[in-house]
Amino acid sequence: MKKLVPFAIALIPILIIGFNAWWEFPIERYIYSYLISPFGSIYRPMLVLKLALHELVMLFLVIVSVSYFLSPHKTQKETAFYILRSSFIMYTISNVAHQLTNIPDWKQNWDEANGYIGIIRTGLNVLIAVVLWKGEPPGSDFRINLSDYTLYETPGKWSRLLHHITDLLFFYAITEIWVVFMSSTMTYLQMVFIISGMIVVYFLYFFLAEALLGQTPGQSLTNSCPVGLRSPMSVRKALLRSLGRLIPFDRFSFLWGKNWHDRVSGTTVARRNSWKDIPFEGERL
Repeated sequence: MKKLVPFAIALIPILIIGFNAWWEFPIERYIYSYLISPFGSIYRPMLVLKLALHELVMLFLVIVSVSYFLSPHKTQKETAFYILRSSFIMYTISNVAHQLTNIPDWKQNWDEANGYIGIIRTGLNVLIAVVLWKGEPPGSDFRINLSDYTLYETPGKWSRLLHHITDLLFFYAITEIWVVFMSSTMTYLQMVFIISGMIVVYFLYFFLAEALLGQTPGQSLTNSCPVGLRSPMSVRKALLRSLGRLIPFDRFSFLWGKNWHDRVSGTTVARRNSWKDIPFEGERL
């Protein structure tokens, strides 16, 4: 599977640019029409912002894919791989979930080329995501117990805030449930249901990223990952971390000390592969 990684990464910009060209860049045209329209009030500014963030994510994936092949150093290629691995897989999971919710609308698309093209694109995205998931280099498992090591590096508080903000923006860009929430025609009951759904999706974003991939897209940008403090990182710890993030103001808890979702799960965040076991004098090398 590792041998297929370069081919999968090469497909990412081809699919993003190619399929958008097939549909004549609809999102870009919508944003452009909003910017030049003297009647901007007919558009929903928050929806435009959401679409703009989505386009920035697509551009980011293209740039990182190209940098993977242009980077002369192995460490730079590895960093690009992990960024693509976490961000593209989470994007694909979100896209598949969105497609499944639209199954009732597929029948009307079977007679249109766009319906087939959309399904083909989703299928190819899933194949690329599987290759990236299985193509992790050997010896790169993040699920460690930090107490087993005498030397490691942790990111600073502001670095952690940065990758959390990045995750929020990425989450907002790739998920579709926010678009429903922007509707001004919802009843109170519908709004409660949508807000509950957003909380569930928010929880699943962090849980799936840390449980399946070992890091979120934001953490991959800062070259960091969650690790266990007294026992190895596990799915259970990822679950507790994600539940802890639902505590109000958790994202700002670093201002008063250790992050609350770290405390409830017995974890912390360390720089990827910075941990080392340094023998002390008298220990066997």
